[in-house]
Amino acid sequence: MDELDPYTYSGDGSQTGVAYWNDVAHICGDSVIFTGNGEECDDGDTASGDGCSATCQIESGWSCTGEPSDCSDDNECLVGNGGCEDTCTNLT
Repeated sequence: MDELDPYTYSGDGSQTGVAYWNDVAHICGDSVIFTGNGEECDDGDTASGDGCSATCQIESGWSCTGEPSDCSDDNECLVGNGGCEDTCTNLT
C-alpha cells in the first residue's frame, strides 16, 4: 500500500475513523504518537486523569514527553508564577 491520506482511508481505500500509514493502524492508546490523527501524547492506555487523555491530548496542568508518553504533573505554584507560592493552586 502506498502512503495514503492518514486521516481518511484504510488499507482497502475505504473511509475509516482509524488512521493508517504504510499499512499500520494508528490509534490512541498504542504507545505511538501519531500527529496525523491529532495525538499530542500516547501513554499506552485510554484513561484520562494521568496527563494524557483518553483522546491522546495533553491534559491541563501536565507535561508529557517520549513514546510511550511519560506524563508528569506540573506544579504551577513553582513554575513561572512570579513568586506567588502562597496564593497559587496546583491544577491537579
